[in-house]
Amino acid sequence: MDKDNVQGLIGQLDALFEAASVAIVGVPRGMKMGKLFLVALLEQGFPGDIYPVNPRAKEIDGLKAYPSVSAIPGPVDLAIVLVPHDHALPVVKECARKGVKGAVLFTAGYKETGTADGRSLEEELVRVARSSGMRLIGPNGMGLYCPKTGLSFFPQVSKEPGPVGIISHSGS
Repeated sequence: MDKDNVQGLIGQLDALFEAASVAIVGVPRGMKMGKLFLVALLEQGFPGDIYPVNPRAKEIDGLKAYPSVSAIPGPVDLAIVLVPHDHALPVVKECARKGVKGAVLFTAGYKETGTADGRSLEEELVRVARSSGMRLIGPNGMGLYCPKTGLSFFPQVSKEPGPVGIISHSGS
């Protein structure tokens, strides 16, 4: 990889770890697993815009909720996709049309299932992301954590940045 490609990749990753806005697609109103992403951003003091996306809610935890990603009035740097795997492709396509820079796919049910349908769905997600320049994290991933910017996937983790960072996920 040449220097220009490395710089481009660093810029793409910076846009995710230093996101100015996050959409949480499929965030529930009640306290379910997916709600932890919203709670974590609020608890960590994420300074950017947080857009809950739920077509059945007008407001979630004091934040205006939007029926879709395309209904969000401003730009979206990062989308956290919490919808079931069979609804993820339309959401990722909508994110691509909106110009979202990266998406975290929390749900499972893709290539790791060993099925032709799961593999095909994951390949289509990758195709959509590549054609739009969007980065995908996952599927079956918890998300990103950057204490410096208040970006977190789980509440009650350290807000104090340190000198080294490693984030890994096995899917198990």
